[in-house]
Amino acid sequence: MANVGSLGGIRFNTSMRRVLTFDNYRRSGAAKYATHEIIGEKSRLEYTGLEPEEITIDIQLMSSLGSKPEEQLKKLRKMRDDGEVVSFIIGTKPVSQNKWIIKNLGEAVPHWGNRGKMLFATVQVTLAEYVMNTTEITGDIQATPWSDVQNRIESVQEKIEEVNTGVLDFLDEVEDVTGVSL
Repeated sequence: MANVGSLGGIRFNTSMRRVLTFDNYRRSGAAKYATHEIIGEKSRLEYTGLEPEEITIDIQLMSSLGSKPEEQLKKLRKMRDDGEVVSFIIGTKPVSQNKWIIKNLGEAVPHWGNRGKMLFATVQVTLAEYVMNTTEITGDIQATPWSDVQNRIESVQEKIEEVNTGVLDFLDEVEDVTGVSL
């Protein structure tokens, strides 16, 4: 199995059984300038810093390639709706020193199956760079008891997904070694 990267809890990878990757990677950034008005002359610009960068990617979610489109969309929506701050990693390296939030999701579902099962979806994800402040980095903010329960549930769900992924990885390796499709 080839690891392509990850966005928070979503792992991008390819194997004989599964394909979950992204395409149309686009990154943009801009400088910030203050404008100083001067009577009778052209305005003067003063560089004040950088705007947070944005990245847009398209994710193809296909049940025929081992992805579960509805589950992946649910994860992406939750990350957006909760304002979850996540790492975006390509290969083994973070895309930047800062983290990212999902600013926008655009969903297109052209294919539905029996009983309304989502077979295929294209998701356009717009990420915005999130610069951590000192409190967030040091973790001095007190968590509520409910957020702790939610974190534990999400942790268990991630571990279950890791075990499922591990089983599929093992089956891929067996198939690669033996040449027998399981």
